[in-house]
Amino acid sequence: MSRIKPILLVCMVLLALALLPSQALALAQPTSDCYKHNGQLTRHYSVAELRRALNTMPADVKEYSGCYQVIEDQLFRQLGRPVPGASQSSQGSAGSIISTPLLVVLIVVVIGGGGLAYVAWRRGSGGGGTPPTAAAG
Repeated sequence: MSRIKPILLVCMVLLALALLPSQALALAQPTSDCYKHNGQLTRHYSVAELRRALNTMPADVKEYSGCYQVIEDQLFRQLGRPVPGASQSSQGSAGSIISTPLLVVLIVVVIGGGGLAYVAWRRGSGGGGTPPTAAAG
């Protein structure tokens, strides 16, 4: 009886290892495709594959990539449903002409320049030094 247990255990481990890669690959096809191709699906997937990818997507991929939205949008398209937010994005957005980093740099320069101008003005008007002493006479 003690010989059967190790053999059974080895067989179960080998079976699990044989099935694991194929199952993981089948479940993650749309997700890995999207993740490897910077948020784009490069081939057609069935509705079942897309649903499975959405249900089994790892939390880090879901949080740090746009793949959940890409796969969900593709699923809506294949089901013939309107894609949420598609009508808004087709109209365009009223975004700023100036990029955010440039805007931050401009604000820092304006505030810093204003502070330096104030210090120079105070020094020039005599308000920044020590008060003059009365001359003895």
